[in-house]
Amino acid sequence: MQFTFPLYLNDGTPRLRGLSPQQIEAITRVAGRIDSGEYRLVPVACLCGDHGSSADDVISEKDRYGFAFRSLLCRRCGLVRSATTFDPESCAQFYRDEYRAIYSGGDDSPEQLFDEQERRGQKLYDVFKREVGAPKGEVFEVGCGAGGILYRFQGEGCHVKGCDFEGHYLDYGRSRGLSLECAGYETLLAPASVDVLILSHVLEHFSDPVEELLRVVSKIRAGGHLIVEVPGMFKIHSTYFSPLLYLQNAHVFSFNRDHLNVLFTSLGLETVSASERCIFILRKPPGWRAARREDIYHPCLARSYRKVRMYLWINHVLFGLGIHPCYWASKAIDAVGARAFMAGVLRRF
Repeated sequence: MQFTFPLYLNDGTPRLRGLSPQQIEAITRVAGRIDSGEYRLVPVACLCGDHGSSADDVISEKDRYGFAFRSLLCRRCGLVRSATTFDPESCAQFYRDEYRAIYSGGDDSPEQLFDEQERRGQKLYDVFKREVGAPKGEVFEVGCGAGGILYRFQGEGCHVKGCDFEGHYLDYGRSRGLSLECAGYETLLAPASVDVLILSHVLEHFSDPVEELLRVVSKIRAGGHLIVEVPGMFKIHSTYFSPLLYLQNAHVFSFNRDHLNVLFTSLGLETVSASERCIFILRKPPGWRAARREDIYHPCLARSYRKVRMYLWINHVLFGLGIHPCYWASKAIDAVGARAFMAGVLRRF
């Protein structure tokens, strides 16, 4: 076990045990496409604008699937990010052909995903109703999967629509009476056309979250709301248990509440509600204009570096020594397999 950074070396071995044959095949295929250059990688700069490699700590040289993706911790602002990610063309192909096969084995049922999303939809709906009031009007979800989150909002009288690129899941959502499109939101939404827009476990996948958020917010009416949910960095201990079980190549940025507060404020959004679990309710104020900020930084982030570094190190050490509070729960991962573990992660959000 490594007690110094990087916490995990690149040995090519997945941390997730019990991977299905389909997952192993997909992982091997993606690794080969990366090595051959078919999947092209591009560097990822920190949002705070500190681009020098000397400003980063290497947390890990691999992800939970064994891919040689380095995870970096910025010494200036404490944001965790991947050192590289797929370029736009490679990214589109990866999510279309590989992501679901790696993440869940490719044989999870649409019904199962729908049910998991419906539980999350209940949580998001309850938070929104408590903080803002019952949502009304047009509700749109980017990256909706099978549409379970939208199903909850539709049941309360909202007019809902969603988009994704996985037809297998979209078809099931349509069979449940949802309006879902296999396309990008850019082509589906006119400017200022929706009242509530949902990004649930989507923002962490964006290679340029600033630019993408500006596009997303432009689709919301003045006074409308944006719901954002991401895996909270400081919930690793209770949701993923080990830092390495949290790290995956598809997550470009790993946010916590402080970083998201700075990001959203920098882009002119008003925070209505925020939690360390990283569920945010944001309001688009009247007169909002898209104005890109090159550097997303605030002096309050100066203390985040040591806070995040210590949190990751402590959880890594406690887990490695077998005295982590969730250590024995994590042992069940090896027994039940990777798919069951990831289903459990979704339930714990």
